[in-house]
Amino acid sequence: PSAFHQVFPQLTLPVYVFDFGLGGGGEEIRLFNHEGVLIDSVDYDDTLPWPEEADGNGPTLELLHPDFDNTDGLNWAASSGFGTPGQVNSVFQVICHYNGDANDDGELSVLDIVAVVGYILGDINLEDPGLCNADIHQDGSVDILDIVAIVEVLLG
Repeated sequence: PSAFHQVFPQLTLPVYVFDFGLGGGGEEIRLFNHEGVLIDSVDYDDTLPWPEEADGNGPTLELLHPDFDNTDGLNWAASSGFGTPGQVNSVFQVICHYNGDANDDGELSVLDIVAVVGYILGDINLEDPGLCNADIHQDGSVDILDIVAIVEVLLG
């Protein structure tokens, strides 16, 4: 625990000491809730397609997105540094649907136009969740053309 807190002094999470380690050659990890119900499991490895950088060299394995299939080694990457406990994974990938739902609230409304205008004016960062969905033209930028497209969708 003291070594953990030296690397992550800002964390107040409890650190548990286990009397075992994780195999560098891969094994199955299972996560259960407090009632003993299996929540998730992964059978990781240290050979391709699994990231080899996380094989005892400092970085940890991080899933690219929580909705990705964690049984596929291609959906994992080596963390930046020693992982990101208590935070979003350092290798997190935003999933874009290019559907106009710029504020990612599950519905198309005038608020999506407000989000796009906010980005164009510099008030909102493009990496905010959902804003990539406003790039309807999929040209890598959110601009007035995307506002026009969202208005067209809203007006039917």
